[in-house]
Amino acid sequence: MPIDNLLTQINLDQFDLAPSQVWGNIRLVPVIKENYNEDLRLGLKKYDAEETYVYDAKTVYCSYIPHGMIARWSSDNKPVVPYGCELSKRGKSPDSHYSRVQIEHRMVKKENSRQVRFLPLHLAMEGFLSLCFGGPNIAWSEYSKSVLKSGLGSRSEKTVAGIQIRDLEDALRVFEVHDKQVGVIIFVADSPASIFLVPHPADYRLMHASLIEDFYGELIFYNGLSLYNVPELDLGIENLKVNSLDDLETLSLLARKNHQHQHDDLLRDMILPKIESRQTNRLGKFSLQRFMTDLDNNTPNFIGEALLRVDGSIEYMKTYQLSRAQAKRGFLLKSLAKNDWDLEQTALSLACHKNELILRLNNAGFGYFIKPDILAAALKASQH
Repeated sequence: MPIDNLLTQINLDQFDLAPSQVWGNIRLVPVIKENYNEDLRLGLKKYDAEETYVYDAKTVYCSYIPHGMIARWSSDNKPVVPYGCELSKRGKSPDSHYSRVQIEHRMVKKENSRQVRFLPLHLAMEGFLSLCFGGPNIAWSEYSKSVLKSGLGSRSEKTVAGIQIRDLEDALRVFEVHDKQVGVIIFVADSPASIFLVPHPADYRLMHASLIEDFYGELIFYNGLSLYNVPELDLGIENLKVNSLDDLETLSLLARKNHQHQHDDLLRDMILPKIESRQTNRLGKFSLQRFMTDLDNNTPNFIGEALLRVDGSIEYMKTYQLSRAQAKRGFLLKSLAKNDWDLEQTALSLACHKNELILRLNNAGFGYFIKPDILAAALKASQH
């Protein structure tokens, strides 16, 4: 499968950012696309189950998943009909049934030659959870039998549903959807929570309300608990006088410029970091990728997924902001893998003692990696 145009940084230059709309501590920035295409469309497939299990060749992924996303595309640039818009006989939809448990096979499943079902954002989270999942490839003496035999065994992360974030439901309800709007950037207490982009304005109108069903990071939840009300952006035009149409045009251009600068400032933690991407599937001329930042402990980190054209332009994107604890766990796993799971070498690369590394692993929830007697000795040594 050829790989081209892997995403290395989030670049929103192909889009216009409209003035933000605020409600309580939520800031929503509409994303506009003047020239959109009709050859790729996204639709939603609703799930009613309380839990969804996704079976792959060797792993099982379990989560609450409110909907899947259906991508349809054409190979000849002709418009396609999005999922859910076909004419059908009146009556109950074949998909409309209730079950406490939903079973899906694979995170991304090809349903016909030009239709794929994938599970939005769970594709990215699966990539994060499976990071270095196989465990040590050398039987180092410090590791427990279970890790040497079965790898990490299981991994889990806590997320928060959008409905739990203060003010988000009201903000989405009163939000004005623009013409040619294909996405939104969500800020909570002016901290970036998520970027959501789709190929077509009609797709966005369909999915706008579903943002409350998405999952978000714990950090975003705690930001939402603050009583901070986000301010309107300062356009810097209050003292300008308008005496002619030329003055009005000048004022409008200045307002847009100031808006853009302030949006760039708010977005710097999303658009400045370099990201590592991996292609998971080809959808004709489109590339489905998942990505994450380098998990540096000193900067904000996020994971996400995207659909790109062959020219690198973004057609779909969804991001998730990692908490410091989540990034720390990922960073430790990557550091171990980079050093062939050699604790001595990994500790050296992190400028710490081997016992300190063992304690860091234990504090991150990875104490089960280490043999009990070695972990106990490290804990005892830390008390002296």
